[in-house]
Amino acid sequence: MQHWKLQTLTLTFSALLLSACASKQIAISESVQQRAAQEASSATISPEQAIESAEEKLSDAKAAELEFFAPLHLVQAQESITQAREYLIEPPEDIKNAALMAAIAAQNFIEDAYKNKVTVQANLKEALRHKDILIELKTPSLLADDYQSLMEDFVDLVILIEKGKTAEAVSDQVALLADMSELEIKTLKNIHLTEAEAFYEKADDIDADEYAELSFDKAGQVLDASNNFIQKNYRDRKGVKKAGEEALWATKRAYYVALESEKVIRMEPENSEKHILLMVDLLNSINQKAYGEDLEPQKLYSATEALIKMVGNLKAQLETSKQETKLAIQKLESVPVTQASQVDQEVGVITTSPLILPNNEAVETSQEPALQEDEQGFDDVEVMVSE
Repeated sequence: MQHWKLQTLTLTFSALLLSACASKQIAISESVQQRAAQEASSATISPEQAIESAEEKLSDAKAAELEFFAPLHLVQAQESITQAREYLIEPPEDIKNAALMAAIAAQNFIEDAYKNKVTVQANLKEALRHKDILIELKTPSLLADDYQSLMEDFVDLVILIEKGKTAEAVSDQVALLADMSELEIKTLKNIHLTEAEAFYEKADDIDADEYAELSFDKAGQVLDASNNFIQKNYRDRKGVKKAGEEALWATKRAYYVALESEKVIRMEPENSEKHILLMVDLLNSINQKAYGEDLEPQKLYSATEALIKMVGNLKAQLETSKQETKLAIQKLESVPVTQASQVDQEVGVITTSPLILPNNEAVETSQEPALQEDEQGFDDVEVMVSE
């Protein structure tokens, strides 16, 4: 008789909790709620205690990322807690301990949520790894809308697992991984090509195709090549970085060449002379820093070649100096202790050694010799006079 009453009570309670939209329920919702009704019949805690415990467990579950790994479980847990509090105020007439049952059901949903997390981690490994890659690239902040949309698709797979459709979730993971790869590529282009694209647009705005046609065409080609490289080799991080640097170099060059070219083309004769003299002064200042004199008057191209040669000579001198210093240090480090004094003499180090007297008694040179009366210093002379 008691078993029949418990079964009837369980079915009535389940019907109340299952009144929520079916699309928001996990596959084992009914069994979770039936188990809660059975546990409530033998529970020794009050409904208030059960509700407090459920709320604490829900907070811990959110900290464990179960809102991502088991969203439906937590929704149903929260709904059960809310219902438990409502039953405390207005308990249903046909259900005994309804508040306690609802609170225990919430705890059961949370416990099962941890199990669902394990299932998700086991079956959606590749998608989870790719998610970590996107986070490492800072996709959530760089492309927030795209990332959010992708995560919504990911959660749809998690929900399939919550509903007991794990095989379908695994199958749908293939399409998700393709979308994740596209977002990874988009993120890398955002990181490595955004500045280059901005310079290319700036060059276009100042008519670089007219004032720096060759440089502008080259920049376009390099930018396209970098885009294609990243698209096809996005996991080659070093190559991606290099492609971005090459694109930025080419587009910046096109912009600045166009900027200067337009100035030269639009110059009046007087301003043209001032411009050239300024260039000569700049070249001379470099030579002054190195040799203390101006370059000999010559073509700008020749002057530039002279400066290039100067830099090469200075670099060679520096390298020679480094090698000589290195060899000297190696020589000092390789000399045995017994030859230290000889090496010291070679490098000009002054040392002291004891004096050897005829009777073979050694006297340290640092000891002051005793003076005869007629050899005493001025201090002693003064003392003698005073006496």
